[in-house]
Amino acid sequence: VGNASADATSYTISGLDPDTYVFVHVYAFNDFGDGVPSAPVAANTLSGKPNPVLGLTAWALGETKVKLQWQAPVPALVPVTGYLVQSRNIAGYNGVDDIPWDDIEQLGADATSYTVTGLTPCIPTDGGDPCPQTEYRVLALTQYGQSDTGDTSVADPYFFLPSAASDVESSVMAPGTVAVS
Repeated sequence: VGNASADATSYTISGLDPDTYVFVHVYAFNDFGDGVPSAPVAANTLSGKPNPVLGLTAWALGETKVKLQWQAPVPALVPVTGYLVQSRNIAGYNGVDDIPWDDIEQLGADATSYTVTGLTPCIPTDGGDPCPQTEYRVLALTQYGQSDTGDTSVADPYFFLPSAASDVESSVMAPGTVAVS
């Protein structure tokens, strides 16, 4: 890998990829040749992955939008370069870990919120098809990869039908006429 000066007691190996294991032998050399190598020493470079995003919340904004908001992850050695917003429909699934995530949008490094638009609202019905349950997550990105999943949140836009009128009364006003109040 390299040569250190004769009085050196340490040496830095640079240019390695993040999260890489290396084994190093150290040996002395002089004009007559190389000495016996040391026993191998294992070292691991730090991961370039960012820490997970925290505090993700999602809530419906009207009938076609969901707002996502999160906290930036705890800083790691490598700066965050962006965020990836993802979603999946988890309605009716018991083993949600098997459901793949769909990419929605990639955002810049300063983002801490995003509004998902163009959604189709659900009208909750008794005994009908269930409304989707959309789970969201946000992954932090660096030049070396993406974070593990942090917090997730579920939200869907809904049409809310008005409640039934109460205390409705009718009375006959004339032939062919009824008053409803």
